[in-house]
Amino acid sequence: PRNSWGGASQALTALRAPRWMEHYRKPAQLAQLMQQWVRAIVHVKDFFGQQMDPLTGEFTMTDPGGYSPAALVLLDHVWRLHGVRRNGDVMEWNCRRPANCMDASFSIRTASGIALLRHLEKESKLALAGKTILTVEGTARIVTDRNGVPRHSVGVEDTEVEIRVTARNGVTRVLHIPPNTIVPLS
Repeated sequence: PRNSWGGASQALTALRAPRWMEHYRKPAQLAQLMQQWVRAIVHVKDFFGQQMDPLTGEFTMTDPGGYSPAALVLLDHVWRLHGVRRNGDVMEWNCRRPANCMDASFSIRTASGIALLRHLEKESKLALAGKTILTVEGTARIVTDRNGVPRHSVGVEDTEVEIRVTARNGVTRVLHIPPNTIVPLS
């Protein structure tokens, strides 16, 4: 078949891709890859395929039982695109509203309390232990320390973006962030 082992995108490779793409500082390209996988998996309801045609996003329908790494791809990629996650000594807040969604929330437990990232129609709110840390308009990854102190933002779009970051004291900064670029927030 057209979608063969010779050229198909594999779910297990997609699951491993964030490790090396982050290592080589390619978060913008990683975001594009993750969006394609999420879109393809959500499009095929009730099936987690092993391999996908890289041009059409269609899965090879050979195993009706599905392939568990593809289910993990969906969970991991949605969390990396839209959620808050711990990564060593820092927390990554992924300010990107899910497609066709007016309000979405992601949270994790931390030693400092519940970290909550809420995506609204025009902004993302970052809160730790019930206190707002930042409000962000636009798409970027915000990195804080474990206590919620902002460190930097990361360009996760394939073009330069403008974001507005409002601190809890009401001070707003406008930042221009090229793809794969780190911009200090302190």
